[in-house]
Amino acid sequence: MNNQEVGFYNFYEKKCTFVMLLLILICFVCSAATAVAQSQVDQHSVPILKLPEGEKGEMSECLRKAHIALRKNGPTKAVEDFKVCTKKFPQSPFTFFGLAMTYFMAQKLDKAADQFKHVLKLDPDNQDARAMLGKIYSLDKNKLALAEDLLKEVVRKNPHHFDARIDLARAYARQKKIKKALTQFGIVLSMEKRFARYHLELGSLFMAGGALPQAK
Repeated sequence: MNNQEVGFYNFYEKKCTFVMLLLILICFVCSAATAVAQSQVDQHSVPILKLPEGEKGEMSECLRKAHIALRKNGPTKAVEDFKVCTKKFPQSPFTFFGLAMTYFMAQKLDKAADQFKHVLKLDPDNQDARAMLGKIYSLDKNKLALAEDLLKEVVRKNPHHFDARIDLARAYARQKKIKKALTQFGIVLSMEKRFARYHLELGSLFMAGGALPQAK
């Protein structure tokens, strides 16, 4: 074992096999991805939720006002605005998706999950709702298998759903399915340039562990 490796292992205060090094590496990237998702909860960076395309009239106006409230007042208060829309239009998956996203932004994950489930009852092929439900489950150590099933279905139907792939990698990593987690990260890194910064993070950690070929 060379000096670089000794320093790396001492830094983490444990002796690791190369597999454990990969596990730490994946958890690091998963944590970074989670932090990015959680940063969206800040009211200054809350995105306007997408309105239903081609829809006009009372429902769109209700959602528009709810979106404005979300930007202006933050997700906790905007929940009530989206509830108004779900009561007026109880058969619309758009209104319940908006409510679910608002709960998610307010970090009320159990309530968000319930609403995403309801969206899937109204619209069983809604992959965005399925992906968000999988994301929530991937953060719960007791629901990792459920997260895996949901997210695999999403990426099967939409191979370019990169957020779902990152969440699937998280679910795999937390179940210590290292090879499968690496495969998902590899797909994301090879297909989507906006995740290029992860190349630098991965390379830096490989270098810290003395794995120069992988770092390159």
